Amino acid sequence: MAEELAPFLRQTLRITTTDSRIFLGAFAGTDKPLNIILVNAEEFRIVHTYPKPDNADLDAAEQDQESEMEREVRIAHETEMRVENMDGRYVGHISIPWRMIVKVEASLVEQYDSEED
Repeated sequence: MAEELAPFLRQTLRITTTDSRIFLGAFAGTDKPLNIILVNAEEFRIVHTYPKPDNADLDAAEQDQESEMEREVRIAHETEMRVENMDGRYVGHISIPWRMIVKVEASLVEQYDSEED
């Protein structure tokens, strides 16, 4: 496993957690249970803005015809997310439990050999 994670060492990771937080920091590794360790990390909060109450814009006939799945899709499309406190909060060294991680994003810069053929 160490070989797969080696390219990410010291790279900036953006980790989204189940409690609507984003951590941005340098990847320092994992511990035995595979929690992700970041250094020089900042924490940001995600705020969800929900649409008007269910079916408020639909008449009674349309409400009956709208399936549960269609309703969920409509709400998902109308829901907006914004980051609260764009400056973030410095948390330094942090271990994020793998069970709380929803998404991990990395920006890798590929290194090319400058040798000519």
